[in-house]
Amino acid sequence: MDYINNYSGGKGSNEEKVIVDELKEKYPELEEKGLISKSGRFIKNKEADALEYITDEKDKELFYKYIDIFSKRM
Repeated sequence: MDYINNYSGGKGSNEEKVIVDELKEKYPELEEKGLISKSGRFIKNKEADALEYITDEKDKELFYKYIDIFSKRM
């Protein structure tokens, strides 16, 4: 088995961090409401809660992009 070479790692990608930072800056409520972890990721299974605060359609697309990147990595 080649687990080491196939391991994608637990650390988020730089693109994930950029997306979270951008949304966090625009919507500080995300962090205030505990929807972003200390490691700088969105809390799993709280996506619907996060979307209550993300109002701009382009930002929602960015959020969905984050979820897609995160899902592929996991």
